[in-house]
Amino acid sequence: MKLLSSVASPRGSNSSFGSVGVLDDELRVGRDRASELVGRFQGIVVGTDVDGGAEFLTSFTCVFTAGEYKGSTLSMQGPVLGFNGTIERPLVGGTGKFRLARGYSLFKLLGNPTPATVLFEMYRGKY
Repeated sequence: MKLLSSVASPRGSNSSFGSVGVLDDELRVGRDRASELVGRFQGIVVGTDVDGGAEFLTSFTCVFTAGEYKGSTLSMQGPVLGFNGTIERPLVGGTGKFRLARGYSLFKLLGNPTPATVLFEMYRGKY
């Protein structure tokens, strides 16, 4: 993630409040870096906790450039209220094969190499 800017917290605390970051990472089928590259994971992260905590508002899109979902996108957004090992976000829509998508996503950090590997799972909502 590339940090674009940050502002001082209005309460004077040392926090991530006002920090803005963007990312454009590889989206692969499996955990291994040698697994098939199927697209990009792009998004924005904004620090939202004025009291010094680690809370963020996020907006991410999976942009599929290969495989069976080529040309489709899948979008999610929502808060990160601290970090307990898994982050849940709602799926809010998509394009192509994911048109009108609803459900939720789970993010789990699988280690701390550079770059970190994240397991990303999606679950379809029931209509």
